[in-house]
Amino acid sequence: TNPPVPNPYLPSQDIKVVPGGIKDVNAVNFPVLLRDDWANRRSDMPGDSMRRIFWALDTRFSQPRVNVRLALTSKVFYSSAKNELLGSLLAYCIRDRIRQELQVASEAGYHIIITISGKRLQVVVSGFRQGIDGILHLITDAIMAPPCAHSPESFEKARGSAMSVFANEQTTSPTKYAESLLDEILEQPYYSNKERLQHVYIVEHADLTNFQKTALGDMSMVGLIHGNCDKADAQRIVDQVLSKLHFESKTDEQETDHNGSSNITIISPPKLEVNTIPVASVPQQTIVKLIVPHPNPKEANNGIINYYQIKAATSLQENEEATAMSMILYSMSHNYAFHELRTVKGLGYIVHARRERRSNVHAYKITIQSQSFSAEECSDAANEFMTVKLNRKVGELNVTSLEAIKDALKETISKPPMTLTDLTDTLWTEIVSENYNFARKAKLAAALDHITLEKFQQFYTLLLEAPLLSIQVKGNSKSPNGQQTPATVVPVSSNSTTILTAETVKTYKEAQGYHYPLPGNPIPMECVAQF
Repeated sequence: TNPPVPNPYLPSQDIKVVPGGIKDVNAVNFPVLLRDDWANRRSDMPGDSMRRIFWALDTRFSQPRVNVRLALTSKVFYSSAKNELLGSLLAYCIRDRIRQELQVASEAGYHIIITISGKRLQVVVSGFRQGIDGILHLITDAIMAPPCAHSPESFEKARGSAMSVFANEQTTSPTKYAESLLDEILEQPYYSNKERLQHVYIVEHADLTNFQKTALGDMSMVGLIHGNCDKADAQRIVDQVLSKLHFESKTDEQETDHNGSSNITIISPPKLEVNTIPVASVPQQTIVKLIVPHPNPKEANNGIINYYQIKAATSLQENEEATAMSMILYSMSHNYAFHELRTVKGLGYIVHARRERRSNVHAYKITIQSQSFSAEECSDAANEFMTVKLNRKVGELNVTSLEAIKDALKETISKPPMTLTDLTDTLWTEIVSENYNFARKAKLAAALDHITLEKFQQFYTLLLEAPLLSIQVKGNSKSPNGQQTPATVVPVSSNSTTILTAETVKTYKEAQGYHYPLPGNPIPMECVAQF
């Protein structure tokens, strides 16, 4: 009997841990910038080999492990519904090309993810330091492989996987479907799964080849190497492995192919019903309704998201203050919302209220799923809670209660990350968002200290005065009066209807206060001092 083949990614017995210095849980971990091609980038130059890579030594957990995060960004990924689909197919083909090797590495304890998320091709690799180089070589070779290297068989498997997305959409819950609609409105040009998947039956292997050529010619990369490796070791990873991710601008002919592929037909867009409705305690509240049927006509539940968003923060200090005040609001309201909307009113078995921050844009949202109440009834009840009951509670808040909430939040903020991956994710969030606010905890605690009762109450007033975006997914549930709620789009008059397309969503968001995130912050001097 032949002995089993040894796993090449298993570490040897002489694992060494790089000394991490003093383990101060309160110290700010500033990653060091190892490479920055963006520093000399000109606005009139395309994304040719634009790489910005950070390194941070683990000073807390002393584990022989390294986490690598890469984000490859291209405007081609989100320039059209067809290209969003092709981006997903490309990520699948890259994984499929090295699937067997990735399985072997997974058995050795490595965690590896390759996916398209929004505008980015994201790579996550976590595992023992000794095997990281080989895995990264494998992934970079697959990304930079000639477009024709992805076999037609792999393409067909990717197409089948994309088709299953539509099938999953048919069975997803109404609240998750509403969440996906909210993401499409706020985060990206408005391409629904229907729009992406209308191409899944007609795209060909040649389309993927042309797409990869164009995408790799208009791509930049950010990365983070974090864990148990010193600076020289991390620099070697950058120079010998990640430098292979070299992106060059393509010809005008390829750009023409890209522009042509973005010219698509929008099908079956949902409609917006815009009404200005007097609400108790709010003089005039603009309510914007997105009312859609659930994709599955047999779905028995209704789902809603009421999304309250205030004006985007225009500075780092304003952003921290808005974060602090939304944390206070969440602390005093999430249990109260559950009690009022589920326990008292019995709206449904899924009821929750949460704060939300997307870069410098802050919001509060209430999610409800119900079979007994219609989507409109759930939305109205949630809005009554915000404008009447919670409004009254905020108005009755006193200084002593506010200070107690702030003290509890500061204690929560001060808790250190529990794992190396938690700390990596914290650093990576700051890097990939270009916020670079690595001292966020200290700044957030300081922002809480400066929140007064008057300032917090003004914050809540602004939240209610901003337009309410109510996403209502209609199933086939019955309202309390016993009447069936049909799973169809509610008709609205033509003068109050807006058709959502990639262009009109931008106009709607700018007009109603739904803003795009501001450009990123400058990199702190602590990160470039050793560069």
